[in-house]
Amino acid sequence: MTPADARFPDIALDPARLREISGRLADAAELLRRAGSAHAVPVASPADDPASLGYTARLTPLFAAGQEHLERETAYLNELAAKAGEALRRLSGQDADAARAFPPVRPS
Repeated sequence: MTPADARFPDIALDPARLREISGRLADAAELLRRAGSAHAVPVASPADDPASLGYTARLTPLFAAGQEHLERETAYLNELAAKAGEALRRLSGQDADAARAFPPVRPS
């Protein structure tokens, strides 16, 4: 038993569940990407008066920060989906290796 097994004795990687998680992460990332691109509009001052220009100057960084936040969340979810996919590939490979190493025993 490894130290990780001792800390998390009831955690197991189920390929079907991992596939589902990976798909959900990819779907969530796509929804965020669409939301970000749908709301990415250039901010322009409605008028050339000092109040409008000042208001726009104060709001522009806030909109940019919100857009950046969406982009970071999307990148994070994409990274998680990729890691879940990699874990699934490794798990599948280990299962295949184990199946080759220990062929089924047939009754004689």
